[in-house]
Amino acid sequence: MTGGPFGDFSSPEAYRREAERAAIIGMVGKWAIHPLQVAIAQEGFSPQQSRVDEARAMRAAFHEALEQGLGAVRYKGQLVDIASLRHIDNIIRRLTIGGFPRLCRWHSGAVLSPHVRATLERGS
Repeated sequence: MTGGPFGDFSSPEAYRREAERAAIIGMVGKWAIHPLQVAIAQEGFSPQQSRVDEARAMRAAFHEALEQGLGAVRYKGQLVDIASLRHIDNIIRRLTIGGFPRLCRWHSGAVLSPHVRATLERGS
């Protein structure tokens, strides 16, 4: 699911807060109705490589625990169990699925006004 549109494109910080809330509740992206919102959405829904590396290590620790007959493990002070595995896998998937972090880019075939297209092309 994706977070819906946010009409006040003159307030990037309010849009950023909305994107953060959407990510917290499990959304995988947020609509961007204005070119200025695109970079914020990409930033908000693209996990940092360090976070993905941490998630992979947590996943490995959990599977090691399973091989030892345990149902959970403590990793750097955090409980890792089957319930947390879905969240961990989502973090990994967001970076590794075919360009997922960039799904919020404007579609190259989209019908855009000349002003919007020029704004996107110059990245501002």
